Amino acid sequence: MIARGTTAAGMAGLSFCAWWAWAGTRHEGGGAGWRFGEPVAEVSAAILSGPIRNDPSKMELVGLRPAEAPVTFDVGDRVELDLELTPGGSLLWRATDEANARAPTGPSPSRGGGRGRGPPGEGGPLPGGKARPPPLPGQGRKAEEAKAPGILFDYGSRAQVRGHGTLTCEPIPLTTGRIQAAIESGAGGLSLTVNGTTVACTGTPLVGAWGLRPGVQRVRVNAVVVQHGDQRRFDFTGPDWTCRWPAGIGVSLLAALAGWHVSRRLPWAALVVAPFVVSSLAAPVPLAEWLDAMRLQRLPEPMLPLLLGALTSALLGGVLAARSLPVRRAVVLSVLPALCLLPTRVWFPDGLGWSLTALSLVPWVVLCLANARRVRGVGLWSWGALLLMLAFSEGGARLTSIGSSWVRTEGYERAGVEFRELLQMKKYRSYPSEGFPVRPPAPRAGVRRIVALGGSSTGGAHQMDNLDLFWPRRLEEGVEASGWEVVNQGVGGWNTLHIRLYVESQLATLAPDIMVLYVGHNDILSRSVATHASFLERYRAAPNAALTAASDLVHQSRLFVGFKFLLLSWRGQGMMAVPPDDARKNLSTILDLAAKQGTHVLLVTEGLNPDARPMAVYADLAAELAESRGQRAFDAAARFDAEGNPDDFIDDCHPTVGGHLRLASWIEAELRSAGWL
Repeated sequence: MIARGTTAAGMAGLSFCAWWAWAGTRHEGGGAGWRFGEPVAEVSAAILSGPIRNDPSKMELVGLRPAEAPVTFDVGDRVELDLELTPGGSLLWRATDEANARAPTGPSPSRGGGRGRGPPGEGGPLPGGKARPPPLPGQGRKAEEAKAPGILFDYGSRAQVRGHGTLTCEPIPLTTGRIQAAIESGAGGLSLTVNGTTVACTGTPLVGAWGLRPGVQRVRVNAVVVQHGDQRRFDFTGPDWTCRWPAGIGVSLLAALAGWHVSRRLPWAALVVAPFVVSSLAAPVPLAEWLDAMRLQRLPEPMLPLLLGALTSALLGGVLAARSLPVRRAVVLSVLPALCLLPTRVWFPDGLGWSLTALSLVPWVVLCLANARRVRGVGLWSWGALLLMLAFSEGGARLTSIGSSWVRTEGYERAGVEFRELLQMKKYRSYPSEGFPVRPPAPRAGVRRIVALGGSSTGGAHQMDNLDLFWPRRLEEGVEASGWEVVNQGVGGWNTLHIRLYVESQLATLAPDIMVLYVGHNDILSRSVATHASFLERYRAAPNAALTAASDLVHQSRLFVGFKFLLLSWRGQGMMAVPPDDARKNLSTILDLAAKQGTHVLLVTEGLNPDARPMAVYADLAAELAESRGQRAFDAAARFDAEGNPDDFIDDCHPTVGGHLRLASWIEAELRSAGWL
């Protein structure tokens, strides 16, 4: 009776896990008809997390994934939105067709699956009624920016709903992330109502194709209704999916009934399906942050109960098959999961990798057979099976998205590699993403030089491979006519410690008249198991060649790195890579070295999206140091925040094409104001 009850419960759990995975990862493309685009850029998973739990009855947008509505927005229409925004989250209701939005010109190829998009134009006053500042030098270069009208629901540092692009609305303050909004189009423009407050919007109204785009935090869309008079043209609401909860429960009950009868003929089935009883309990447990810590950002949270149950069930099934089935049949059955997963490669890019991973079930069954039947040379059989399991799992990991996320990105090992490239190898790159910048050109007679230093927002960001799209080149376009060149020496991942070490050894070679440092994010917002200053001390200690070689070897394994992430996920977020006190020392050293060579220095704080408040302490530090050394500081983070343009960034800190243009204009204006140009 216990076995039959366990089988019934296990089958019900299996059915529920399968339904939860299907409902939680479905695209709202059936009755609702939404069209989804890929996220604009690959960004750190920790940035994309939020407290909102997955709910099959709602629509969630994560990580700049746009959703285009299946109906147009016409004059006389009314759109009603029911939204939930996490703190720091935002949602942009905007035009998506060519008539309303023009994509930026110029190539912006993706390095990590993303593509930069230019922000809208700068016509009209700033949000909040503030007067827009006078045109900056080089502002004519902003012809590449898009000008899509829209409305931004921003629950970040400004906490307001405001017009976007060519659509201007009086800002409406937000006191909660739960938003009930209505947007109505009339002959004279748009009317916007948010949580009972109504304002009129002026400018170019949105007419035609439209969609929703979140920022860098998870956003939930509970309902979207489009009406024209009394006619309801489109209705996406929760009940469309909540009504399928009874269907999911009904299927689970039918599966339990089938399991009750199946257990008569297959008594061993109880152990195979029993894990799903436990794994189904994981459905309501919030695991998104753990997935982020494990760098499994491409694994949907609703899939976890099914995967955990399937993994445990496969391991138990291998044991039972080895004990109760003939050898040939047991081995054949162990191949079936891999064969079933192989066809998924047609529509699922990771299908081949998961199929290869599932093939590790074969050596597992061989391991169980060898030990259950005490074959001759059981030790050799066991070790051989274990090695094959690791080989299949490692190969599978490399053929899936895990292969790009489970790489050495934490702790002393990565820092050691970076310090070795920076201090010993000194190998210039064709693209500045591997620990050293591009080769600077030789100084030219009569040409003065600006050297741009920073992290991936200066050079080497994953979202754009073309350095001509970054702010240093845009700055050069504005100053080269007056005899200046701008040399981009930014490197992805660099913080002020890397820059200090580079300047210490290369300042004389670079021979800059002006240095511009665009820094801050990689110092205070990058997390590490220890500070980078302590990593440098360890690196400079007497090295152990054998240990270094062994460490480099084992860190080539994706499984080993994944195990490290598992341990680190239990430890927590870690600490700042470069705390403010360390940043002060680094920047002071750079300023002192520049003073000896007669070089001007402009310290620029990196922009953050959507909340610039974490950069305030860093901005105060930069301003204090610059004033004490007779140099200049510019708070670009505060300027970006004042502009309030979500299209300036493609993630939490990397500017779009238009964002780089805007930043270059501000830096040029600051340099001219200082009298350095």
